[in-house]
Amino acid sequence: MPNQNQPIHVGYMGHNPRKLGGLYSYSAEPWQRLRHQMYQETAEKLNQGQQVVCEANLSQGVDLLWALVATDLKAHYPAQVAVNIYGAAPTMADKWSGDMQAVFDHVTRNPNVNVQFANDRYTSDNVSVTKQHVVNRLTEMHAVWDKTDSTMGQLVDMAHRNGAAISIYDPTAFGFEVRTDPRTQYRDGERPVNTGSRNGYNRNYNNRGNNYNNGYNQVKNGYNQGNNGYNQ
Repeated sequence: MPNQNQPIHVGYMGHNPRKLGGLYSYSAEPWQRLRHQMYQETAEKLNQGQQVVCEANLSQGVDLLWALVATDLKAHYPAQVAVNIYGAAPTMADKWSGDMQAVFDHVTRNPNVNVQFANDRYTSDNVSVTKQHVVNRLTEMHAVWDKTDSTMGQLVDMAHRNGAAISIYDPTAFGFEVRTDPRTQYRDGERPVNTGSRNGYNRNYNNRGNNYNNGYNQVKNGYNQGNNGYNQ
């Protein structure tokens, strides 16, 4: 069990909406399932007295959803939660569609730390630097990843090298239709990896999503997953 006097740095990262069935609204059922999972897993740590620093990249998809959940957690556990957010540029959400622009505006209002890696241009290089910065801060990485040799796979490898505890979630377990890039190949668990790490990241990974409990509609710890507070 982690030392409760020392905060753990937790991040959820994963694919963008284009890869996850083109779902650009967090009101969609798969996003709500994932949102509930993020909240409940972190609330369990907080209810045990753990201090948590939520490290969140602001890219559309899984990463931005985690920033939203982290903001909810900070409101419900103000003495135990800090929220650090990192964006590629202040203008990165200007052309976003759906409700993700509203979420971006909501989560950037009052974090503990708000770092933008460029003052003007929103580029893929800035996005990459931002994601790598977040990974380098994590003691726990939760990856919503289809196990392809994609950018997400590279970030998982980076977290593994850093000694972070890693959990892998199958996107399809939440109801996402995953669109696989034909240029990438699946890592079917046979790719040699370092199995000596304390975090149990090995050939079969830590497949949290495969055991996902579909009872996500239950309301626990005062959290109503149907209340999109950023719309208020």
